[in-house]
Amino acid sequence: MEKNDSGTIDIRRTVYEIRKHWLYYVIAFVLFVGVGAFYVYKKNPVYLFHANMLVEQGDGGGGSSGMMAMMRNFSIGSFSAGSVDDELLVISSHSLVRDMVKSLGLNLTYVECDGVKNLPLYKKSPVDVLAPEAVFDTLSTGASFTIKIKPDGLVDVKVKQGRFTTVFNEKNCKLPITVALPTGGTFVIDKTSLFKKGEKREIKIALSSYDWITEKYLAELSIGPASKQSNGISCALEDNDTQRGLDVLNTLFGLYNERRIDENVDKTSRELKFLDERLATLTGQLYESEKKLEEFKTGNNLTDLETEAKVLLEQVTMNNQMVVQHQTQLAIFDMIEDFLQDPANQYSLIPVTSGVEYESAAKSIGDYNDLVLQRMRLDMSAKKDNKSLQILNAQIDAMRAGVMETIKKARESAEIAFRDYSDENGKYAGRMRSLPSFEREYVNLTRDREIKNSLYMFLIEQRESSLLKIGAVTPMGRMVDYAYRDVEPVAPSKIVVFGLALVLALLLPTCWCVYRALTAKKLILSADIDRYAGLPVVAEVGKAGDAVIDFTEDSKEAEDIRRLRNCLLERTEKTIAISSLQGGEGKSFIASNLAKSLSLSSHRVALLDLTSERKTSITLGVNPSSGVVDYVGDSNMSASDILGKSDICENVDVAVMGREFIQDALISARFSKLLAELKGRYDYVLVVLPSMDGSSSSERVADLCEKLLLVVRSGQLRKRYMPMFRRLSGNADAAVVLNCVNE
Repeated sequence: MEKNDSGTIDIRRTVYEIRKHWLYYVIAFVLFVGVGAFYVYKKNPVYLFHANMLVEQGDGGGGSSGMMAMMRNFSIGSFSAGSVDDELLVISSHSLVRDMVKSLGLNLTYVECDGVKNLPLYKKSPVDVLAPEAVFDTLSTGASFTIKIKPDGLVDVKVKQGRFTTVFNEKNCKLPITVALPTGGTFVIDKTSLFKKGEKREIKIALSSYDWITEKYLAELSIGPASKQSNGISCALEDNDTQRGLDVLNTLFGLYNERRIDENVDKTSRELKFLDERLATLTGQLYESEKKLEEFKTGNNLTDLETEAKVLLEQVTMNNQMVVQHQTQLAIFDMIEDFLQDPANQYSLIPVTSGVEYESAAKSIGDYNDLVLQRMRLDMSAKKDNKSLQILNAQIDAMRAGVMETIKKARESAEIAFRDYSDENGKYAGRMRSLPSFEREYVNLTRDREIKNSLYMFLIEQRESSLLKIGAVTPMGRMVDYAYRDVEPVAPSKIVVFGLALVLALLLPTCWCVYRALTAKKLILSADIDRYAGLPVVAEVGKAGDAVIDFTEDSKEAEDIRRLRNCLLERTEKTIAISSLQGGEGKSFIASNLAKSLSLSSHRVALLDLTSERKTSITLGVNPSSGVVDYVGDSNMSASDILGKSDICENVDVAVMGREFIQDALISARFSKLLAELKGRYDYVLVVLPSMDGSSSSERVADLCEKLLLVVRSGQLRKRYMPMFRRLSGNADAAVVLNCVNE
């Protein structure tokens, strides 16, 4: 669309250009659809490949559980599981993708030229490019190999570095062939198991560095979390070779698991080495701790400090009881001795009959008391000189001395026992007083031994756990979906290709038409006149000619002239100037037919043909001998002298410029008088003026008339006339008749 000077959007000129150049749309449609069809045919289908892997999280077993248990025991904290983001960083790392490229040999790309198509030959090429691995690792500049296989088995080999530099070109060679690149590296082109004689094939091999291909795949691989709620990793890739796409994803995940396994084995091996070294050191320390504890026990006659303290306490208690018991015995013995030595108690019973622990003393006392009892019974019935009583007295006296001797010996024995138990009590008390210091040192030695022993047991557990981890290594990533491809290819999309072709087929010609409309140098439509001149278009005439139209026929041209006539009839202007900005616009055709149309509607018309060509007067069949110039120069002439009847149109009188074309005559007062006189005599006065660019007097005459009709031929008037158009647009009675619209 174009934007006119008034700031409004106008699409009429663009629609005109589109209708005029409709063939461009047909050509564009055929061209772009053909290009799209060729692209779809030539382009190999590209498929989307997917693979999904679940990152296994630690279950808290093995070494991790031991380490975390120890950390909890020491109140240091705990460890958290690894994040999926960390694994994404590993799996999308440059080094891992480079290992994948190197493993699959993706730095060599094989295609076969089959007409206009290039077919991928991943793992299906009949020839191969070989070199030591060190050459591929250090390769910095790529190369392209073009190998043409002939039916006889010979080949033509062409090697290029860059787009234009040929470094090797040999024909009719027999494989294998050695090629040395100027930038370094020697390569051997050899057959594979798929090479067959009798076939004519063209193979192209692109050799690139590992790093360049790695960057390419890093840009093409789409790696991310499978979802926010899972620990899954999803990988996607577009490739035009079905086997290569599957191999890339499966190999990438496989190398990731291998790297993780190697890292875990290496980490565990380092742990084992550290554990073995620490165990060796700790074994010596544990031996020293045990030896110190043993020396402490031996030097202090200790077995078990707690048990010994308990035994000592029991011994002290028991000894105290024995000391008390023997002290009691000693007191009893002293009391018995005092009793027996008192003369008043000569024949009395010994009052102590219990509490004597010594059997001999107790028996002596018992026998003594028996004799005393016999005497007491006898004394109650016998006289003092009784023989039996005397015998009993003698026996009691004799026994008293024996009892006292027995008591004395028993007391000596009790005293010895008392001293022994008292001595033992002193020893036990001293032992008890030294126990706190023993206990403190014993606790320190025991704690040191227990710490070393616990650490030793922990390290043993860790070592066994590490051995189990090495022996039962499992991949960190569990494959949920091995690589698979979508059924339908993602490219080339026929809908997209042909849709784009259709859009271009419509867009480009439309843009051309818009450009044509914006940059057009000729006025074609009434919208152009509106936009550039600001003058109203009162009529559009489809076709112009030199002959007068036959208004009895129902033609489009006749109908166009009638519309122009009706437009004039609706107005009050009687004197109408008809001109154009340049010659050849068709003003004579418009003037003669307008005059005829007005005459057919019973209007009397005076037509002044003021052009030097006199086309209007000739068309109407009038050729007077004198004209307006003669009238202006001769004051004796009247208007009737210069007007001639038309042989073609009734009620139409025609005057011409005169035998001599003098423009100055048109600006004279007598010419103005002529116009006024004709206006009074006729219904309409049509003044056909020379073109505005060829006559300086045309604008003056147009100002004398009540209305100016500018005839513009569609597609002929150039934009350089726009200043003149804009100058005439100041005339409120100026209008345009657009001629030859359908040409």
